Amino acid sequence: MGRESKQNGSNNAQPTATKIPVMYKDYLDAIIKYYSVKRENSLLPQGLLNPSPRKLRNECVLVYNSGFNKKDQGILKSFFLINSEIDISRTIGKYDLDKFRPLVNYLKGITNATEDKNIELLGWLLDYPNRPFDARFNYTDDEKQEPVNSPGAGIETTNELDVINIPDEEIETEVSNTNITFANTNGLVNPGNKRRGLMAGVIILLGTGLWFSLNKINNSTFGLAAQAYKECMYWADDHYEAVSCDSTSGLGLVEGLDKRRLENLRRIKSPDTIAEKHIGRFYYQKRGGDSLEYYTDGGRDPIDPNRDLHRLTRYIFDKYLRKKAD
Repeated sequence: MGRESKQNGSNNAQPTATKIPVMYKDYLDAIIKYYSVKRENSLLPQGLLNPSPRKLRNECVLVYNSGFNKKDQGILKSFFLINSEIDISRTIGKYDLDKFRPLVNYLKGITNATEDKNIELLGWLLDYPNRPFDARFNYTDDEKQEPVNSPGAGIETTNELDVINIPDEEIETEVSNTNITFANTNGLVNPGNKRRGLMAGVIILLGTGLWFSLNKINNSTFGLAAQAYKECMYWADDHYEAVSCDSTSGLGLVEGLDKRRLENLRRIKSPDTIAEKHIGRFYYQKRGGDSLEYYTDGGRDPIDPNRDLHRLTRYIFDKYLRKKAD
């Protein structure tokens, strides 16, 4: 799907140079490429599978409610024509459906161009990782270009594992509290052996501390590294579990990894905990007769992908969930 730039001018006026830097166009093209890859690999969120203005607006609500990041303020202010974060929350759920139609037509191939603000909104909905536009980024190669005069340019840093510096006096105190006696075969203390024993004690303590530190971050640093190979997920009764796409035997329905659904979608095991305040926020699905299941998020039914979950309404709440008077 190509993206054509718009040109302004008339026969009586000289053509004006585009106001958009070439790198900004690369940024927009990178979002389209990101969308195309997700579409080809069946990784699009529910609201973008067969988009409509209403589905796009609902998807905006879901993405915004899943966690607002201040870096996206400019994108949302541009599309929703608002000035503050407070206005975003007030506007997004009731925004004019016709405003979403140009993006829908573009995604469906009805038109071959659309406004830049629509492409940026698409990047937000897809959680495109390299947003918003950064002039230091080479979007044609997806490679960060550090400023020439930036200290440490080209050096990758990480906060996943910090080096813990232990003051010497703390090491000495810790060793002295172990009550270790260093003695030779004659029962006399040998200064050389004592120094070697002291160093051995320090090494043991540091090694033990490092082991505990690594063990503590095992589920974060190394766990995330292992998670990188899990590009699929399956529904495990009441939640999604990430799994490697090549080891899905016997797991039932397996689908492409959707991080938001993986983290947010849960079946509510105790419907009696659902309160009136959850109307419009939780979802449900009928499984037969008057048997209903309730979920913390919407979108595609995790059990029957041909159906969508329904938003919890007051009617359903009053009929099935409201506690009846004795």
